[in-house]
Amino acid sequence: MADQKGKDQSSNSQPSLALRPWKYDVFLSCRGGDTSKYFADQLYLTLCQVGVNTFRTDDEGGHVSSEVVMNAIEGSIIFIIVLSKNYASSRRCLNELLHILELKKNSKRLVLPIFYDIDPSDVRKQTGIFAEAFERHGTCSQSEQNIQLWRAALSRVGNLSGWDLKHVAEGFESKFIHIIIEEVLQEVKSRTPLYVTKYPVALFPRVNQIEKLLFKGGCDDVRVIGIHGMGGIGKTTLAKAVFNQVLQHFEASCFLENVKSEASERHNALVHLQEQLLRTILRRKIKVHNVDEGITLIKEGIWQKKVFIVLDDLDDQCQLNALLGERDWLRPGSRVVITTRDKHLLKELQLNEQYEAMKLDHESSLQLFTLHAFRNAPPAEDYSMLVEGIVTYCAGVPLALQVLGAYLSDKKIEEWKNALEKLKTIPSNNIHEKLRISFDGLPDDFTKAVFLDIACFCFKVQKSEVVGIFTACGFYPEVEICELIDKSLLAIDENKNLNVHNLIRDMGREIVHRESPDNPGKRSRLWCPKDISDVLIGHKGTKAVEGIVLESSALKDVPFSTKAFEKMAKLRLLRINHLQLYGSFQYLPKSLKYLHWHYCPLKCLPSDFCLENLVILNMSFGNFKESQAPLKYFKCLKMLVFYSCENLKKSPEFVGLHSLEKLSFGYCSNLMGLDSTIGELKRLRILDVANCMNLRELPRRICELKSLEILYLYGCSKLEELPDDLGKLERLKELSAVATAITRLPGSVGHLKNLEMLLLSQDFLLKRQSKFSDIFSTWLQPKRSLSRVGYLPSSFSNLSALKVLQIENWNMTEDDIPFSLASLSSLQNLCFSKNKFRAIPFNLCDLSSLKYLNLSECPNLKSIPEIPPTLQNIRAYKCKSLERLPNLSGLKRLEELDLCRCEMLMEIQGLENLDSVRRLSLWSCKSFGRLLDVSNLSKLKNLELSHCERLIEIRGLDNLHSIRYINLFNCKALKNPFTENFFKAHYEHGSELQLGLCNSNVPNWFSYKVDGCSMCFNMPLQGESTFLGMFLWVVYGTVDETKNVYPKATIVNQTNGVEFNHRLWTTISFAENSSIHYIPPNYFKCPVKGREMMSILIECYDFPTEDFVKKCGVHLLYKDKNGQVHSLSVSSPGFL
Repeated sequence: MADQKGKDQSSNSQPSLALRPWKYDVFLSCRGGDTSKYFADQLYLTLCQVGVNTFRTDDEGGHVSSEVVMNAIEGSIIFIIVLSKNYASSRRCLNELLHILELKKNSKRLVLPIFYDIDPSDVRKQTGIFAEAFERHGTCSQSEQNIQLWRAALSRVGNLSGWDLKHVAEGFESKFIHIIIEEVLQEVKSRTPLYVTKYPVALFPRVNQIEKLLFKGGCDDVRVIGIHGMGGIGKTTLAKAVFNQVLQHFEASCFLENVKSEASERHNALVHLQEQLLRTILRRKIKVHNVDEGITLIKEGIWQKKVFIVLDDLDDQCQLNALLGERDWLRPGSRVVITTRDKHLLKELQLNEQYEAMKLDHESSLQLFTLHAFRNAPPAEDYSMLVEGIVTYCAGVPLALQVLGAYLSDKKIEEWKNALEKLKTIPSNNIHEKLRISFDGLPDDFTKAVFLDIACFCFKVQKSEVVGIFTACGFYPEVEICELIDKSLLAIDENKNLNVHNLIRDMGREIVHRESPDNPGKRSRLWCPKDISDVLIGHKGTKAVEGIVLESSALKDVPFSTKAFEKMAKLRLLRINHLQLYGSFQYLPKSLKYLHWHYCPLKCLPSDFCLENLVILNMSFGNFKESQAPLKYFKCLKMLVFYSCENLKKSPEFVGLHSLEKLSFGYCSNLMGLDSTIGELKRLRILDVANCMNLRELPRRICELKSLEILYLYGCSKLEELPDDLGKLERLKELSAVATAITRLPGSVGHLKNLEMLLLSQDFLLKRQSKFSDIFSTWLQPKRSLSRVGYLPSSFSNLSALKVLQIENWNMTEDDIPFSLASLSSLQNLCFSKNKFRAIPFNLCDLSSLKYLNLSECPNLKSIPEIPPTLQNIRAYKCKSLERLPNLSGLKRLEELDLCRCEMLMEIQGLENLDSVRRLSLWSCKSFGRLLDVSNLSKLKNLELSHCERLIEIRGLDNLHSIRYINLFNCKALKNPFTENFFKAHYEHGSELQLGLCNSNVPNWFSYKVDGCSMCFNMPLQGESTFLGMFLWVVYGTVDETKNVYPKATIVNQTNGVEFNHRLWTTISFAENSSIHYIPPNYFKCPVKGREMMSILIECYDFPTEDFVKKCGVHLLYKDKNGQVHSLSVSSPGFL
């Protein structure tokens, strides 16, 4: 391997190592103000909570600029479309859908429709309420072409696979959302690039070689490539890098890792792998009952798509037969990569090519070892001979180089010498013994025990959960896990899960196996279903057993006696799923610290279930309706979880749980109340009853929880009030009561001295309150009409630690907001959106820590008082009565100012001094007349001024060197502010620039301009000048409505055949508009030369091209050898 290649490829910036190439995992599209809003809010909230990066748009969010929405659509990988009764009445929704479906067609993104209280056939055929919507469109001067496009889009989305509320989860929304979340998580995971390696030494030349083999001979055949080599040589690393490099070329992709180990450890493992393959490729859960059924389902399923599949670490022909079978199962264009240690196995398979993963040469070995041993520093001279010796004995095996390098990092020279002497005694082919040198060198027994637990039990969970498990077992996991990561015995993958290499895992398991080769009951750890079954059935367990983990359902049909655990006196960790246990639970050893029993089949936790040393008890997804377990004896219990126990109607008693710190009943949809003894939990820090939809009240004794810090109540839709003594929760830091029926705060709330976050929102409530009688509503709030839902008690101002306050849609007037709220000196984020007050009744400047202020959609708000200089973000969109802002000169930290649709606002004083502002949005501020000098806004990137019909002047645009986007569409009184000097000043940022204005002509100084939507020209001879990029000017025609469209420019170098598409964003309206786009030189894929013929075609799927584009032009910029920027004229070979 060439020396330079090895060095070049050590960079972390290579494309195969990149993380997610999109900005958002999910784009959630729904009809604002519709009956689906509660559902959409809950879905959005839950998506965010589980870590899915989600962009949401609806008609209520009209303040979001079209450019932001377009970028979000372009930057999303999955689209969830909530099709509700009023969806088709929204032109915005329909146009959005058009663009989403166009992206799906061109880039194979995923669109998932949700049919919310509608019949999918009404969507497909536009019947029922959808027919009524189109009748209204027909009477509102919508063009027939638009209507036909919308109809076609709805027909397409109605035929896509999605979810129908009426037929999923029996119509229960909480279950429905849970199902959606599970599938979306799978979708996101399948599209997330895999983490490859920290130091990709000599990797990418190999990746390129494999990629050439994959696409050799064209793209329309089926190709299967085999990668073989010894363990630790880097086969999986190679396969992951290849996977990342090419997955975007396929409709679906799947990386099945560690097939051999999965097959050896799991009962019915091949069925599980078949399910995983089907779920990833077909994007839905499919239950497979046996291998033969799985073969049939795979054969029928994967033919539907052009797929890329990696089967990692095969060692048996049966594994391949079960997962892929014959080549003719695959659709033409599909690719398969198989990795294996067994070269002879590949000879039995129908491969196109084989690739042998070779050992690293000496120089690459040296580079990889020193990177791990010394980071980026060169080794000291007295270490050089030791380095050479260790690298030689590692024999070019990357895993050995990595592990030994990390182990010896920061070690004294004597330990280096000892390691080298040990290596000399180990046969060259015994990789386990070489790796064990690192294990033996771990600093203490605690770290070794943590490593063996991870190696044997393969915890496929996030680091934070593993930390909790080991803490319960008496270890110090943060220290020990960091030590193992530093020594390269452990890694954290792209999902923040713990990951251990197969060979390292096998080395750890071999250590445990040697404890008692013939009797698993005398080993410290049990993980193999066969060994677990043998020990439990034969009652062979001994005091040597410390942990048992059975993650699969392999033994769910086999009942075991609890007496089998009687002799396991040192058992500290038991993690089982579905397992059936009968007999007295007194036999469970008192040493048990951690019990995780998901899908427990018992209908009731028995009265003899008593584990006095237990620290964590997780009974999620259990079948029981009640618990008779005497929890009073669980004196060490710190965490108790009954997540998603849907049959549970009442909580157990909590007497005696003096150590409990976390209690979760999340998604227990039938839970009606918490036992009053909850007040006994003096150490409880977290209480989670989120989405307990039948929970009607909180016990009064909840106010005795002196240590409570976090209280999750969101989604408890029948919870109507908080306890009057809530203020006694002196340590409470977070209270989330979004989507509840709570209509007021108790007066004692002011005593929550440590409260940092308070979230209250009535977005979903007002519509539901119509179900209650006026008498009942008045009883809820004496002397207040139904229109005034909530108010803040005067004691609220005592919340001195409060950092985040969100109170939305409580219909608050200024009388409901105490003046003393100004005393909240720690407040950083204040959201009072969707309320009825006309003014803020207190001095905002007193909020000395405030960074984010949201007063949006307050229709009566007329003015905003003086605001503190600490603000970074101000949002006051859709404040239709807002006339006056304070002078903003002092806001040196302000980054975003959003005042869209403030139709009465005429000016912004102090704007010229906002030198930190990055986004300024004044869309549809129709009274706004003149924008002051913006030349000092040195960080401004986004300027949104469309539909400011009275705007006559903008000063200082030429000085906005950071600007990326300006929208001046439908600013009818504004003259063209863009000069040639503006364009010369804006090539330097190297990123595309998008501009829009109300204008019907391409200026005369443009290099080349034509009538129509296409042009063809010869590039000028540039001599010694450097091409700096192209400005494209497009004039759009007049249409019947204002709408967002997403045209594209297809740019083709006719001389060399290189072609690329450049997406344009614009809004077209009743008047002719123009958009201008800067296209940097790196977008052209290869250097542009003089006399090359270029063609440009601008088109949009929404409109006939000849009506859509009236004129277009290009302006080319160059820089001469003296650094002077100039333009060159092009010659015309004729129109296309």
